[in-house]
Amino acid sequence: MIAQALRFYQTIVDRHISDYFNQDKLKPDNGGLIVYFLQSKLIF
Repeated sequence: MIAQALRFYQTIVDRHISDYFNQDKLKPDNGGLIVYFLQSKLIF
């Protein structure tokens, strides 16, 4: 899993992904790092 490889806590990763998809509160106007990370690492 990506979280283990990057030494992130799974609960933190799950919470951020959930917030991004459900509340769209992590999406900045310019796209930002979170959007790049999600597009490059999680979409297969």
